[in-house]
Amino acid sequence: MIQRVRWGQGMLQIFLLKNPWIQPKLAFVQRLLYTNFTIYWGFAVARLVLMLAPPAYLIFGLNLADTDGAQLVAYSIPYLIASLIVTQYYYRDVRWPFISQIYETIQSFYVSQGIYKVLRKPRSPSFQVTPKGEQLDAEFVSSLSWPFYLLLGLNVLSLGFVIERLLDPQWHASAVAFVGSWAVLDLFFLLAALGIMLERPQRRTEPRVPVREAVIVNLNGAMFDGVAVDASRAGIGIRLSHPMTMVSPGDTVTLEWPERKQTIQATVRTLRSMTGGSWYLGASYELDSVQDERFSVALAFGSSAQLEANNRARYGGSSIIGGLWFLIRLAVRYGLAHLLNLLVTNATRGYRRFFAYKCQIEK
Repeated sequence: MIQRVRWGQGMLQIFLLKNPWIQPKLAFVQRLLYTNFTIYWGFAVARLVLMLAPPAYLIFGLNLADTDGAQLVAYSIPYLIASLIVTQYYYRDVRWPFISQIYETIQSFYVSQGIYKVLRKPRSPSFQVTPKGEQLDAEFVSSLSWPFYLLLGLNVLSLGFVIERLLDPQWHASAVAFVGSWAVLDLFFLLAALGIMLERPQRRTEPRVPVREAVIVNLNGAMFDGVAVDASRAGIGIRLSHPMTMVSPGDTVTLEWPERKQTIQATVRTLRSMTGGSWYLGASYELDSVQDERFSVALAFGSSAQLEANNRARYGGSSIIGGLWFLIRLAVRYGLAHLLNLLVTNATRGYRRFFAYKCQIEK
């Protein structure tokens, strides 16, 4: 977020202090590009205004467009469908539908705030370095969350006004239904944004990539056939068809690849059941030599065919309907988890304060 705010402020500062349209020796295309880069960051203000529009209309009766629902649908729905289809056509191999909207929602408040500071005092904002090498060792709610609690509260309150407005003959029922649908979509974006701001522990030292290769797990002479399903330079995940009831986290096993004639010692980190009766064993390597380390890198990243398959699976894209359903599932699962975490944390904190206060009184 610090990086994006810095970029938005920097481009606006360049435009205001070194206006490309009055600088000498710049080509027309260069002037146009500088302007485009500056205007791009206006998405944050636009996104924030669009999220505030439904509450402004449904709660406060602020009429943003003198029209009815039928005209709104006739104007906006063809544009929206065309925009989604064109975006899907050009970016289906590298981007999923609606994910960019979540990204913009999260940036909206803070980039808008940064833009306001530059407009107020163009020379005032200072350069902030992006944090490097941060690690997550515990679950916590990001400090960036608080504006989105307010936006979510306004959004839910506006949805509460929908029924009342629909029953009031002074309001255009079709317009209320249209804006209410808009508020429902914003609700999912806001919940998804909050879901992202529930920071979860990063337990792995390095990210895993999908692989598929037969491997044997040797536990004190007992052999278990498995298939490696993910790997990194530092560890591996193995799917087992039979449970290893005698193994527990912390145990040392020997991993064998007969076809490659390679063995590596590993420490079991996780063991859990999976759907279909199989088991997942996660282990970290005990790399004793340069040869072992080279093999671990080759297993994870050495197959071009595997890397191409991973890219196809990762960037295979999704249909517009599939992307919308994916957004809803993300929002419900992780957004509600964020709110539950917030509720439990505050309840626990309140109980501790009450208990401390009670002990102080008793003393």
